[in-house]
Amino acid sequence: MVGCNRSWVSLAAAPLALLAAAAVAAAPVEFSEPVAVSPADRKAEAVEVALDTDGRLHMVWVDKGAADNGAHEGHHGAGHDRHHARDDLFYTRSARDTLRFDAPVQVNREPGEVWGFSVSRPRVQVAPSGSVHIMYPANADQDSGGTALVARYVRSDDGTRFEPPRTLNTPAEEDRSEIVHGGFSAAHVFGTLGVAPDGRVHAWWIDTRGMAEDGSSAAIWSAISNDDGHSFGDDFEVMGSGVCPCCQTTAAFTHDGDTVLLGLRGVTEENYRDNLLRASTDGGHTWGEPVRLNAERWQINGCPLKPTAVAADGDRIYTAWYSAVEQPPGAYFTHSTDGGETFSAPRALHPEASLSDAPVVATGGGVTWVVWHARTDEGRRLFLRTSTDGGDTLGDLVEVPGPGTGQAGFPVAAATDDGRLLLGWQQDGRAWALEARAAGDHASHTHAH
Repeated sequence: MVGCNRSWVSLAAAPLALLAAAAVAAAPVEFSEPVAVSPADRKAEAVEVALDTDGRLHMVWVDKGAADNGAHEGHHGAGHDRHHARDDLFYTRSARDTLRFDAPVQVNREPGEVWGFSVSRPRVQVAPSGSVHIMYPANADQDSGGTALVARYVRSDDGTRFEPPRTLNTPAEEDRSEIVHGGFSAAHVFGTLGVAPDGRVHAWWIDTRGMAEDGSSAAIWSAISNDDGHSFGDDFEVMGSGVCPCCQTTAAFTHDGDTVLLGLRGVTEENYRDNLLRASTDGGHTWGEPVRLNAERWQINGCPLKPTAVAADGDRIYTAWYSAVEQPPGAYFTHSTDGGETFSAPRALHPEASLSDAPVVATGGGVTWVVWHARTDEGRRLFLRTSTDGGDTLGDLVEVPGPGTGQAGFPVAAATDDGRLLLGWQQDGRAWALEARAAGDHASHTHAH
């Protein structure tokens, strides 16, 4: 097992050296020591986490091959590009309320079938029953000799043994290899997975069925399981066009579970790549009109590979995203107090940084956490801000303590009901994790293990 004795580092008043910025006083947040979760001799990317009701952290990542094979090599070694990545997917979970992890296990049964990278990550969710649900994009060789990218799903009753993977999408009838990047005949990728409070399992993905002839606009499709993932109904179209083809979707649920929120990036005929939120009030079957989150509209003739993160707590909804045209460019935060009908003006999360990107948001126990990566004098590092008033105000900037080497990036996060944050990220070719807690009355202390 990979272990952590959970000694705590306090950053209650630590100054941060930022590019082109003066020192910033940090908010009262305490951190455990970072834990390297993936093996040192393997290259990990596209980390994702989920938290179960017993306090165990579940983590998946894409294994890109041996650590000495180069920056972006996977199962088939040197020479392949990201459009044709063939890698493997690994899973582990921690013990209860600790950061001691089981030995990683491979999820995919067909070696090298996984297609994933930092902005096309696999997804993991844990149901109230304790069952574990994983979704990932996979290469599927066709009889014609072409290759499609499909939405794979796999489940486990308790995280110890996984069932054979299943494909959620029905096969596309048309060959879109002339317009899909990489020459794939079809793609059902950049998806997300959600488990509602009542245990229903929802899957969404971006789909090339109906893609515009210039490849600029795609669709969103979905499949739903009403029996804890044992079976899924037929997949169906959620949004037939106007979806950025390579900006991964995200999802959240309100407490009742019937209201489902879907974060996405849209695209218009004028190539405006807007950050959008769509809501369903009938458990994900029908959807309202998209709500635009960004104030300034980013016009770009190409895929920005930037998702729209979303989290919810009752009628309070929190979103975070990247914009190249807001001033200053970088990571932004918005929130809603009326269930997503209206949102606050976008707020820059890290205006002093020369680069801030890949924001995620999580909420629980009266604390909302926003985490992102940014460039500093020491390289790319993780930062966070917290809110204890439902997103109305954000606390000061806090740098997340890392292992001290490599470029930290692409954080993922899960919040607990007692106000703690479990954080995962990739750095120096490995998957890492730590725990953060807001000082004061908003989080309880967890004893060292």
